[in-house]
Amino acid sequence: MALAADLCDIGAHRTRRIETGRPMNDVTPAPALTQREVLLHALYEASELEHNLMCTYLYAAASLKDGEREGLRAEEAAAVRRWRQVLMGVAIEEMGHLAAVWNITSGLGGAPRFGRSNFPLDPGLLPASVVVKLAPFNADTLQHFVFLERPRGSTEQDGAGFAYERNYVRGGTGGARLTPMGVNYDTVGDFYEALGEGLRALVAHCGEA
Repeated sequence: MALAADLCDIGAHRTRRIETGRPMNDVTPAPALTQREVLLHALYEASELEHNLMCTYLYAAASLKDGEREGLRAEEAAAVRRWRQVLMGVAIEEMGHLAAVWNITSGLGGAPRFGRSNFPLDPGLLPASVVVKLAPFNADTLQHFVFLERPRGSTEQDGAGFAYERNYVRGGTGGARLTPMGVNYDTVGDFYEALGEGLRALVAHCGEA
């Protein structure tokens, strides 16, 4: 089978004839995040990541007190309304990111992923350093949001109480695999940068539809 067919085919599964003396994995492996199936696997992770991030912002917004009837002074209630509005705006942005991931998934011939894992997330679903969990709004939670969205090279520190519980590295040795698996990344931005590079490499190899 030609490499181009392995990378670019988005049609139905095709039956391969196994010849005596030839290994089953006789296709030269492509670099990470450039094969279609690997990209789809990463896009499914991106869908869950955006969905879960959206939930953390909504949870933090819902944890805020609701105005003067819950004991806030007028000026405090006004400040809390502003905070809630900002958090809801970020959650809406995450919804837009999720829709963009779905559109790209559809463009590759995949089915958009609507599901997500329940909280608390099991170790391994995300890299150890990317801690996504529900927490009420406070200074540490706000700092954690900033930490998660930090750009590459940032020295931003994480909020207290969000240290990862287990240290592990995903992605194995980077050699050929029969099925895709999650890769390691330090920040959400790093993940999307690698995903973008993979998509551009796939388009450069296969062309646009």
